[in-house]
Amino acid sequence: MKNILIITLQIIIGAMFIFSGVSKLFPIEYFEFLLVTQGILDWNLAPYFSRSLIAFEIFLGLAFLQKKMLREIFIPVSLLILLVFNLHLIFTLFTTGNTGSCGCFGQLIPMTQTEALIKNILTMAILIFLFTVAKKETDKKYLLPLLLLLVVIGLTFILKPVKEYKTASESLPNVHNIETDVDTLSKQEEKSKADTAKIIVDPNKEFQKKYPPVNSIFSDFKEFINPKNSEIKKVNLNRGEKLIAILSLDCDHCIEVTKKFGISNWKEKNQQLFILFLGEENQVELFFQQAGAKFPYKILDAQTFFPLIQTSPPRVVYLVNGNILGDWDGETFSIETVLKKLESVR
Repeated sequence: MKNILIITLQIIIGAMFIFSGVSKLFPIEYFEFLLVTQGILDWNLAPYFSRSLIAFEIFLGLAFLQKKMLREIFIPVSLLILLVFNLHLIFTLFTTGNTGSCGCFGQLIPMTQTEALIKNILTMAILIFLFTVAKKETDKKYLLPLLLLLVVIGLTFILKPVKEYKTASESLPNVHNIETDVDTLSKQEEKSKADTAKIIVDPNKEFQKKYPPVNSIFSDFKEFINPKNSEIKKVNLNRGEKLIAILSLDCDHCIEVTKKFGISNWKEKNQQLFILFLGEENQVELFFQQAGAKFPYKILDAQTFFPLIQTSPPRVVYLVNGNILGDWDGETFSIETVLKKLESVR
């Protein structure tokens, strides 16, 4: 009976490590994004570290499906890794709070920092028990585990080749009047639809003196698809007033943001809003149907998209001649806030 319990616990631990590694692969860019936004690594190192960590988790999982060197190597290493993870989770709880997903199981099973901490503590308790009942090895052979680790790492890099991220540093930075603070709008300050129309239909106001043109991080995005006729629309995002929405086609919050932009006069003046999408072309039509509005858009790959967002999509940016004058995420965005910013700039 005891042997059955030990084998069962080994299988549970092994399956957990394997699933933890595999789940981070889909998509691996999300895991890399978490590594960067949490300040662990930069965009250059994240692709290599992420694949190495994923491969090591899968390797540990496979190691628990056999009996050799559990006490000498695999249980202590697993405990050390979980201890490091727990310290990071505790640090995150104190610095940013129990918000967002920790990324332990990628996007397949979102977990908060507290949930991940509880899961890790329970896992460590099982590992300590397995350590106490595991037999000591007299004949230690390290070559086979090392070869297995190298094979798993190699397969991970082959199945998920490293792709370089295009980061903001590759473009000239915004140098004038960068603002990320959120403006609030009281009910007394809300404008009528007539006022809204007046603000939106005035795109040609001269900003050259007050806001000298600069190259923004959006400089390379020059062609957008008009969803009404599928024609390519050429745009210089660094000239004049531009609103840019950075959205994921799988994101419900992104649909809501687009829906809000589709209300009233914004729907008629959609040339002012340009969308940068993460996803596939075949998802676009359904996205616009659910949002009830269509705007010029461009599909980005993951390596271009993720460096453009700060926490998670959606992100809405207000540019004047390439200068970022307004910057909102899903929690801080509202049409009223954007309108107030437009009015204050003009």
